[in-house]
Amino acid sequence: KNINKNQKAEILDKHKEAIESYKELIISLLKIDKINFNEKFLVDPNGGSGTISKEIFSDFGLNAEYINMEPGKFKRLIEPKKESLFYLVDELKKNNLSFAIGFDCDADRVEILDVKGNLIDGNQLLALNAEYILSETKDEEKKIVVVNDATSYLVKEIVEKLGGKIKEVEVGETNIVEEMEKTNALIGGEGSNGGVIISPSKCRDGILTFLFLLKLCEEKQKTLSELISQLPKYYYVKEKLKLSNSFFKIKDLVKEYYIKLGYKIQETGDETGGLKALKSDNSWIWFRQSKTEPNALRIISDSKSKKTSNLLIEEAKKLLKKLEK
Repeated sequence: KNINKNQKAEILDKHKEAIESYKELIISLLKIDKINFNEKFLVDPNGGSGTISKEIFSDFGLNAEYINMEPGKFKRLIEPKKESLFYLVDELKKNNLSFAIGFDCDADRVEILDVKGNLIDGNQLLALNAEYILSETKDEEKKIVVVNDATSYLVKEIVEKLGGKIKEVEVGETNIVEEMEKTNALIGGEGSNGGVIISPSKCRDGILTFLFLLKLCEEKQKTLSELISQLPKYYYVKEKLKLSNSFFKIKDLVKEYYIKLGYKIQETGDETGGLKALKSDNSWIWFRQSKTEPNALRIISDSKSKKTSNLLIEEAKKLLKKLEK
């Protein structure tokens, strides 16, 4: 309301220029400007930056339905997770759509919901993107994938099968990007939160992540659900606990407990970083105190055995309860 016509025209021109530059970046990375993907899907940008996906997906020849496209109008919880996207299941069934994708406000994350209401895990998205990029990479020295230390070993298994190397760093997008620059890695991400970073980008990109996924579907001539089903099965369990005191007061005792049991201890960052205890079968339990919520502790277990993952979580909770007394 407070800008004149000339100012408005200038803003629109800059917006258009930015989108065109972004399209050019995507095409340069994908090395194509069309994707032959036959499944029809639903897109929910929730009024955020992801609304530009309609123009981009259309240019790539993708067949999609769109909802919540009015910029700045949030119709659901900002974070795209199972609880906030589950309402899309009815829309999928009613319109005979294969799956739905939801973006957060700045579209740096994309979540994918199937017709049964299951959310595709962020570790699976990262693993599939890494599979495509490494399989297309001829320079063996660049076959490096940088992840945070809370990322499932599913990603590690896929990367190592393709002759690549995993580099683990402390949780945080900045830590991933810095390590990618040091190692000239082509891809990085945090499977624990669904973020994928594809060089030369310096941040997560939900639209680019999704397009690389569809390109993999095209090249392997498989549906998205088929790609997911063919991944190695890992059981990744996340919990958030509220401690009565800071985790730092008992961190050394937690380390001693797992060392006595024969676990290997791995730490990232300083005292506020992650603590991982690894079993000989590569199952692990991970601890990290939140830097934003007082005394909130995040714990994650990862294993090829559902029973082992659940037992690791329960054992950790009992240990923490005992140490807090």
